[in-house]
Amino acid sequence: MTSRAPESPLKWARAPFILALLGCATTPPQPDYFRQAGKAFHARLHAEAKRSVPVSPDLVVIGLLDNPRGGRNLTYIPWEVRVPKGVPTPVTWVSWDGNFTLTFKAEGSESAQSPLEGGQTEVASNPDGVVKSKMATVNSDQPGKYYFKVVLTTPDGKYEDLDCPPIIIEVPPIP
Repeated sequence: MTSRAPESPLKWARAPFILALLGCATTPPQPDYFRQAGKAFHARLHAEAKRSVPVSPDLVVIGLLDNPRGGRNLTYIPWEVRVPKGVPTPVTWVSWDGNFTLTFKAEGSESAQSPLEGGQTEVASNPDGVVKSKMATVNSDQPGKYYFKVVLTTPDGKYEDLDCPPIIIEVPPIP
């Protein structure tokens, strides 16, 4: 009678590994998690703001996030606003953290003219209410990127961003 040596556990461990590789090769890529999570988060912020103040579909949330060093980062959601050239587009800025002022920066922009209706160069939030907000209409025939300086005033201080995310006036694609 011959005795057979048991097969190496390493040999058996290869089988699940190979099967896992084959499974990974045929599994379709996962949906864009960041895009989906960001969309859901922005929708919740939009719905919450809408409960307090009238808001436009184009909503920019200005806020502060704590960083790991005990400071705070001025943050915008979304990072930029894209609007079609020549189409009046209401944009609402909101903040739960404090009052804000946006001042058009011709120096850092591609155009010396403000993209806001009537050449408006400053947007200041309404100081009343829990949500500080202001709506302005973007209306420009001049494509390009338009930057603003942002000052957010909270109970614990002022936060300033000299080059906030741009409003981008896009040229419509040729049909």
